[in-house]
Amino acid sequence: MARLELPMFVWFPYDRPTKWTIKINGVDISDDIHSATFTRGLIGEDMGCEIELENSGEAYTGRFTFRNTIQLLLDFSGGTTVQWEGRLEEIKSKRGMGFTLNIKGSHYTGDLLDITLIEEFSDTNISTLLTSIIPTYLPGFTSANVESINVTADKIKWNNKPFYDCVLDLLTLGNADCYVDNNKDFHFFPKNSKENQFEAVTPYELLSLNGLGQDSIDVRNKIIVYGDAGG
Repeated sequence: MARLELPMFVWFPYDRPTKWTIKINGVDISDDIHSATFTRGLIGEDMGCEIELENSGEAYTGRFTFRNTIQLLLDFSGGTTVQWEGRLEEIKSKRGMGFTLNIKGSHYTGDLLDITLIEEFSDTNISTLLTSIIPTYLPGFTSANVESINVTADKIKWNNKPFYDCVLDLLTLGNADCYVDNNKDFHFFPKNSKENQFEAVTPYELLSLNGLGQDSIDVRNKIIVYGDAGG
């Protein structure tokens, strides 16, 4: 009797407990959290966070402000590995069952939306182009993990275009993917060229999947006025 054998790779769930900590501006708020979600992805995907924080005793009233650093530290030992880091974007009171604060933040990738480029390039390698604009427009960000992709942009003209959208243009040209890590370093590489050997979504780990919808991270209101001072 004929028999078909196929190789398989089966993930086994960790038997170690997860340790985690959430900090805002260096303050550990883990013990007072009702709920928290953190999302990271490639450029073009969602990468925000939302936290419901207990504040019935008003210990956190006025303590945090816009652009404070938010960190999720998570691992299987002491809970000290930074898995998500970004900026506080919104904080407001939420009255209902008790008194809570609703906090929203965006990963450092969100900074790319606030910077616009006025640039023109001809016959330039897209990897070289990316590494040249990062230090010019994004001080504090680095390009150590921008890989060389042998694709040349014949002509590119950006006129007050958000840095985020400029990167999307390069991704389309090079059939590439890109993300910014928690140290603000760019990772730029060909699509489907990376394999994650340490993490997986399995039936043992994916408990629920809901709330999928439109990502609003690329929505910004910006007004640019052209003209001269007059006389």
